[in-house]
Amino acid sequence: MLRVFAVSGDELASLPAEDFADVQALKNHLKGLCGLPRFRQQLLCGGEVLEDKVKLESAMDLQLVLLPLSSPSAADRARLVAAAGSGTASEVDRLLRRPQDPDLTEKEGQGPSPLVAASRHGHVDIVQLLLEAGARKEIPAIRTPICEAAAMGHLEVVRVLMEVRASLDNDSDGACLPGRATPLFLAAKAGHAPVVHELLKARANVGGFTLHEAVRGGHTTIVGELLESGAPAEPLLLAEAQVHGHNEIFQLLMERISSSGMGLGPGRASY
Repeated sequence: MLRVFAVSGDELASLPAEDFADVQALKNHLKGLCGLPRFRQQLLCGGEVLEDKVKLESAMDLQLVLLPLSSPSAADRARLVAAAGSGTASEVDRLLRRPQDPDLTEKEGQGPSPLVAASRHGHVDIVQLLLEAGARKEIPAIRTPICEAAAMGHLEVVRVLMEVRASLDNDSDGACLPGRATPLFLAAKAGHAPVVHELLKARANVGGFTLHEAVRGGHTTIVGELLESGAPAEPLLLAEAQVHGHNEIFQLLMERISSSGMGLGPGRASY
């Protein structure tokens, strides 16, 4: 059995060694007891710190030490953001094990967080590392990680963030306000159909502005999905489609308006 003791000497757990492949697996289990991710845990055996990849023996007495967050220099803060954005997973892991706050930006309150940087560049493995370290999914006053991923078309990152219940909505009904656009609005505007499909499956709110941007951009598949998901086909969108020469979208809108019984209204031409 593995016996885990607190610094005080109190026994915290007695666990079968065969349930854990290595120290990292044990730390992940202990998170449920101590409330801290593996990056803020140290396990000692006989006074020696055990690295995460060390295999566990059948019988061991271990001491669990909980680590406070470090006070990183400006250079270290910048390194974590840069490593997250460039996809250097080993460097991200090293800095998180200092342990470093995963939410610190390069300058206090300025610039992207590490999770935003990783999401923007589509680094799924680093997004998972940062979430494991407790990074926040939403930070006030900046565009959220899932918005960054959606805007850039990084489907796998969007899926990972959806799994941890990142917010899909805001109170602006999809309007493109700084830091306030929804993931669906941004994906539709950029023409990322697979991301739009995934967000609609998750019942993301369909706002009128979202359909407007998809029509303007000529994203026929996205317009069709938004209409099927209940986006309102307003007659004014017909003019938008015609001005930009999106004939197939024009036909889609005409069919939806006709089937809804909305009609073009008095004084409106049937293009």
